[in-house]
Amino acid sequence: MTGPVPLRWILGAIGVLLLGLAAWWLVATVTGGKTAEVTAELEAGRGDAMAESGSDAVGTVGANNAAERETDGQVKETQDAIDNADNLGSADAAARDGLCKQSPDYCR
Repeated sequence: MTGPVPLRWILGAIGVLLLGLAAWWLVATVTGGKTAEVTAELEAGRGDAMAESGSDAVGTVGANNAAERETDGQVKETQDAIDNADNLGSADAAARDGLCKQSPDYCR
């Protein structure tokens, strides 16, 4: 049969447990600070990327709007030329000229 557990074994087990907890706390403290640094760096990079992306989007929308206004102007000019044509041949020529301005590949 076994007798009672010696007091020094109990104290030794408690000491090992406390040493393990202290080591865990130390590692968590050291790596927790590093994690905060990495997180802050990633968030700063994400903010920069979002600002750049937003700027690109505004530029793209502006360029698309300008191109659309230019296309609308060319279509209006072509429609006016067709409407003001004296005869069917002139109207056909105005329509073809308008298409060639709009899409140069059409006239090749």
